[in-house]
Amino acid sequence: MAEEVLFNGNSVLDLAHAYPRHAVERAGRFTESELLNNSTDHLLNIILAEYALDVPVLLEDEVWIDEKEIESVRRPSRNDYGFDRFQERRGNVKEHFVVFHLPFRGDRDIFRFEPSSRTLSGLKADIGASELVLNFHTAGRDQQRIRADIDEAIAEIRRHLDRIRLDVRNVPSQIDEAVRHWIEQRKATLLKQKGTVAALGFPMKKRPEAPTTYRAPEVRRRIAPAVVKPAADAPFKPEPTMDEADYKHILSIIENMTTVMERSPSAFKGMGEEDIRSHYLVQLNGQYEGGATGETFNAAGKTDILVRSDNANIFIAECKIWRGEKVMSETVDQLLSYVTWRDTKTAIIVFNRNKDFSAVIDAAKRAIEAHPQYRRGPVTQSETRFRFILANPGDAAKEVVVTLMLFDIPG
Repeated sequence: MAEEVLFNGNSVLDLAHAYPRHAVERAGRFTESELLNNSTDHLLNIILAEYALDVPVLLEDEVWIDEKEIESVRRPSRNDYGFDRFQERRGNVKEHFVVFHLPFRGDRDIFRFEPSSRTLSGLKADIGASELVLNFHTAGRDQQRIRADIDEAIAEIRRHLDRIRLDVRNVPSQIDEAVRHWIEQRKATLLKQKGTVAALGFPMKKRPEAPTTYRAPEVRRRIAPAVVKPAADAPFKPEPTMDEADYKHILSIIENMTTVMERSPSAFKGMGEEDIRSHYLVQLNGQYEGGATGETFNAAGKTDILVRSDNANIFIAECKIWRGEKVMSETVDQLLSYVTWRDTKTAIIVFNRNKDFSAVIDAAKRAIEAHPQYRRGPVTQSETRFRFILANPGDAAKEVVVTLMLFDIPG
């Protein structure tokens, strides 16, 4: 290795400015299949990992020293040029050094960039893969002076790394914003080109005579299709899923039906999960009807509420009476076991017959946040309605929307 002056290259601010642009260029190398077969977050995480600025951290507890003696040709001074004296003074000179090894963790190339403020004056080091090697001349210096020189060098290096860390602190968020925008725009363009909306119509439609007893008035709609992506690297084939607007509408029907239960306790007192589910099915099938390629709401097992299209579950709801966090976690497992596609919309409907409903709400959220497939959330949509994102247990790159809905109903 050869010694280099530390922090003496290109400006790290120029690097920080260029990185988001380079990251977008890297995203441009994703194939059409990769873009359509993976979630935006998954692709973005790949880019962020590749373009992470890993500013070194000094491992000061692992430093060690060595020594060396080198021989160099003595260059005579101007006063040495008397003929006889020159002959006497020329020749090799031996010099002694303390060799200081300073381990670090991170990207060694960072030591070659200049921070926005720099105070080092020509400090040199061999920049290894995992350590800096600095040589300290011992001639004319006692051990206290050498130790002071070493401590000052460490402090200066640490200060410059801290400055660089501040200089690049916003780079990840800038990459996130730029790359996320590019990926989503590119996906939208690809999907539009493929005509997926026309090709994937999920024909569940509102019954024109549907009563409005259990829902707020709104414009009639047909459940609009969206697309999800098959396994990575497979040829892109759009799969059916439920549009976000229809998902929210179904949740509102469930919510309004539960409000009726809360307001008419005597009519629903003592009902079990299966009986309660049947009331939801009545209202949901009263609002929607099946078409040529879509089925109406149906029940499977003991507590499921399902919508299926092309043999895929595109909406799943689990109805559970609150029995503690352990059962809640098992309910999440059960729900995820039905999930096939990334954009499957799901719900967990919890009925509380205990006291202290606020504690039940907190415990239910806590159980989901502790689940191994938890990714983010909750987004609070009301006092008793929370939206979570979980990973598909069969493919961590695919995500599942889970809306937790809690209701206090009579025992």
